[in-house]
Amino acid sequence: MNLPDLRRARQVWLTPPRLVVGGVLATAVGACAALLCVGNDSGQLLTGWILTLQNMVLFFYGVPSAVNDFVEEHQNNTWDMLRLTPLTAAEMVLGRLLASTSYAVFLAAALAPWALFALPLPRAPGLLPLLAQWAAMGLGFAAASATGIAAAALAARIQAGRVGNAGLAMGGLGFIASGYTQVLAVSTGTVPLVVGPVPAFLYFAAALGLWTAWSASAAVRLVGRLLSEPQSRWALPGFLATLWAYLALWVPGGRTAEAWECLCITVPAVVTLLASFAEGEGPEEWRTGLRLAAKKRSWRPLVPGWAAPWLTVAGLAGLTLALRPELARIAALVAIFLARDLFVLGTLRVALRKNVEVAGMVVLGSLYILPVLTLASTSNIGALYWLVPMQSETAGFLANILPGALQALAAAGLFGWRVRTLGRSEKLLP
Repeated sequence: MNLPDLRRARQVWLTPPRLVVGGVLATAVGACAALLCVGNDSGQLLTGWILTLQNMVLFFYGVPSAVNDFVEEHQNNTWDMLRLTPLTAAEMVLGRLLASTSYAVFLAAALAPWALFALPLPRAPGLLPLLAQWAAMGLGFAAASATGIAAAALAARIQAGRVGNAGLAMGGLGFIASGYTQVLAVSTGTVPLVVGPVPAFLYFAAALGLWTAWSASAAVRLVGRLLSEPQSRWALPGFLATLWAYLALWVPGGRTAEAWECLCITVPAVVTLLASFAEGEGPEEWRTGLRLAAKKRSWRPLVPGWAAPWLTVAGLAGLTLALRPELARIAALVAIFLARDLFVLGTLRVALRKNVEVAGMVVLGSLYILPVLTLASTSNIGALYWLVPMQSETAGFLANILPGALQALAAAGLFGWRVRTLGRSEKLLP
């Protein structure tokens, strides 16, 4: 692969003075921690301090560096120059990840010998748990960094590069998720799966691995959109299926069982809606689709980009229904109301040129929040299923899902009318 960012890393971040200063500082901090950790649990204390320092450096310095470096490319008007290079989106993302975080990784590596120094001390966790904790740290760091770059790429497309504190937010999220998994590396807890109980560390480490893989895929996808690279419509459906399978494997008992099972279908639906906010087609894309449809005399160019994800959610709803018949209503309701929301958001995208995301949040928020507030004030909560995906204790199955289905059909008709109006205004349709 062509990774010119690595050469820039040696010239900007990994210069000899910075390496010397960083190495001396990390060694001094590690030595101070070792001197302070005395007693019968000195090994445990020193290991904990070193891991905490490494996590702080990676997540609160390395992750923001990756995000801010990408944002600065856009703000300094050098992004257009990068678009003229033969670099692919994957090469840009990988190069930026390795280069922008290189100094943070160096500082964390400079602290590592002190964790090894703690191994023979009393109550040290041992080499294998230490390696497991480092692996969880690395996975969480890569996932948070890639997610941050994906957020920066999205902001470059819809917000002129403004991401605020996204780097710190992603770092904090990675710190929490990775830190929790690192704690599990020295515990004996298990997670009940359909195949039997497995160590909790393995389950959550797998979550970090999946997060790393899919966040990197999202970063490449969003950067690729900036480069006008062709995008597969089945990347998001693949992620949704992975997410469903990961959630469905866990079979908690007690009162949380039904709530957790509902997440198997509701979480993919929420992700689909959020992805439609990020990647939905605007008026220009629909004009292009209308021209292609007229040229090829085919309706396929007019299939919305969210059609494949919605079909995936509908298929997962059917699978959930087959495996958990007691969840039949919520599975059907989630798929139906998701269709309504996607058609509403699609209509706004066709009709508006700017501030589509804000308008979408206002409209969809109103569709969910206002009915709850209104019916709650009138003590008529039982009628909520008319307006939100909620199971009714009194209505039958068809009566429960019919209001949502009618709303979805109405939203589909409005969406089709708006697309046809756009085509007529551009003289692309008769």
